[in-house]
Amino acid sequence: MKIYCLFNKLTLNGIVTICLLITAFSIPSYAEYNLSGEVYHDSQVLTGNGIYEENSKGEFIKSISRLELEIKRIDEDGFNLLAEFRGTYDHLDPEADDVTKNEYDEFELREAYFSVMFGSFELKAGKTIVNWGRADDINPIDLANPEDFSEFYTIDKIDRKIPVLMIDAAYFVGNMTLEAVYIPFFEPAVIPDTGPWAQYGFRQLRDLFPDSYGRIDFQKKDDEGKKDIENSETAVRLSGIFGSFDMGLVFFYGYNDYPALSYTPDSDGQPIFDVTYEKFRGYGTDFEYTIAGYGFRGEILFRDNILYALTPTMEGLVNEKAVDVQSVIGLDKFYGENFYVNIQMIFNRIFDYKAEMVSDRNYRVVSATFEEKFLNEELLTAIDISYGLDEEDWMITPRVEYYFTYDFVGEIGAYFFAGDEDTQAGQFKENDMVYVRLTYAF
Repeated sequence: MKIYCLFNKLTLNGIVTICLLITAFSIPSYAEYNLSGEVYHDSQVLTGNGIYEENSKGEFIKSISRLELEIKRIDEDGFNLLAEFRGTYDHLDPEADDVTKNEYDEFELREAYFSVMFGSFELKAGKTIVNWGRADDINPIDLANPEDFSEFYTIDKIDRKIPVLMIDAAYFVGNMTLEAVYIPFFEPAVIPDTGPWAQYGFRQLRDLFPDSYGRIDFQKKDDEGKKDIENSETAVRLSGIFGSFDMGLVFFYGYNDYPALSYTPDSDGQPIFDVTYEKFRGYGTDFEYTIAGYGFRGEILFRDNILYALTPTMEGLVNEKAVDVQSVIGLDKFYGENFYVNIQMIFNRIFDYKAEMVSDRNYRVVSATFEEKFLNEELLTAIDISYGLDEEDWMITPRVEYYFTYDFVGEIGAYFFAGDEDTQAGQFKENDMVYVRLTYAF
């Protein structure tokens, strides 16, 4: 295992947040320090053939051990600090095959920020995560942090979210909260074009245009954004509790985290690729309401200026701007003390739709989770199901969790995919697998 110096791994965000923490730690005050964390292991073994010919049944495509440490400084005057470090050991050798294996940072400063309270006002600054929305896993209004899809949906959302440098200010009055987030440097989502979870469209382009594809700069806007503060983003959320009804309103002005890819042929007929991250305005709301033991929740987000690819022609691949809506609505309920049901409907629609668009006008997915506990809640059995009503693709995850102690949990499960190769779940239909996870928290 290679050992890297901390400063060889730090980005601009990391350097800024460490400077903030050094400044904050120098403030004289009485404070308590808490150390917590977890030791984690995750292994995945293919039961399918894998999306690459080099893969085979029975092969490990992931085997990592990870240590996470979180240090908190809690001040009696309301001045607090947090730093989270993550060290990962990869039991596989991704450098031996950078196509069929994922790579993992060996050392990472994941979060580092300070927060301070002034009466009803809270200010937070540093590299951190904001969690907005009331739906489960899919949250249209949760726009502040990009996500890392290098492992598709096989890891929890909190681990998919990418911490970014931001200023987060919140004002509390009664049951209402007004929160504003300012992100000075844009960072895009991680959409894999290599590794076991490489997107089908990227794999297809790589096969068709291997020479030209290798010159695509997917980090173009990312690099520009870190040098140009004009690429900043802003988000505002007003939320409140009214009896048993919770709701919020959201406004966002920033970049679409997902790249729009286009190309035009050169004089030799080879494509010249261009990557675009377009700014848009988002207007959304979320709600949650409980009645008779049923929890109803939902989110909806209207977006302008979203780029959608048109069908490629001899002149190349271009994108068209459109207005769309993303929404999710669901309900959940406990039956007795041990059986839990959660059902959600995801519905997205393109309003300015054109027949030439590669995407469908509507995107509808139903997801469900069923859980039951046994043995005095030490054993949990569950199944997660996601089915695309339009594309007829699906993903099923049966799993079993056992709590050896309150802090030590073992989990075994599987991922099964089906559908056409150009659908969200179907593109990974050769990636059926079983997994084992162990987590010890302290």
